Amino acid sequence: NRAMLSFPDFTAIQLQNNIFHKKNPKKQPMKTFLSIALAIILLASVQSCSDNGLAGSWLGAPTRINIGGTADTQFTPKLTFVPNEENDTEGDVTIASEIAVLDVLPSNDSLVAPYEISLYGTSEIKGTYRMVDDDEIIISLDNSTLNVNISSKDIRFNESQFTQRLIPDEIQDQAPQIARRYASRIQHTLGIEILQYSRLDDVKIDKDLLMCEINDRDVTFRSLTPRK
Repeated sequence: NRAMLSFPDFTAIQLQNNIFHKKNPKKQPMKTFLSIALAIILLASVQSCSDNGLAGSWLGAPTRINIGGTADTQFTPKLTFVPNEENDTEGDVTIASEIAVLDVLPSNDSLVAPYEISLYGTSEIKGTYRMVDDDEIIISLDNSTLNVNISSKDIRFNESQFTQRLIPDEIQDQAPQIARRYASRIQHTLGIEILQYSRLDDVKIDKDLLMCEINDRDVTFRSLTPRK
């Protein structure tokens, strides 16, 4: 006949089993191990989604744009993403650029021959962004925030292409008006050109590089923000 355990004896055995399991984690039930493993996987998943690496500034390569009547115009874009604190898949974005123009002032009553002119300036436009399907970024830009600045101090008048003569003083005095005229022309064209940035497809971030497609063109940006 099997001896019946008294209540105190049964309680003692249970305590011994509990102590044994605490000292020997490998003996824990399989369901406990699976629960811990699942929790680790979920935590890693949340961390990877919450840190997509997009935040910061990204510099693109110089791109030619067609400003009617100018010999050569380039703008170098810089995208800055500022994610929301609650959700970093959306937030604010600024697209700034450096602008360089090389043109020729045609001859007129004041100029006996064409002169080369170099202009430098900046532009900026603000908006918002949101990530879709992890590899697509939709950007909504506010055209009312587009600003193009060409400083008259950054205008360079070069000598005549033909006569090697310096440009007359009266033309150099017109630098402020020339700067405003070019800024207006650039703003109109840039407002159209920059619409291409409304959608970034096939986005991939590899360390300091952001690669994507813009209007079916492969484009690469380099990070200006220190990366871990």
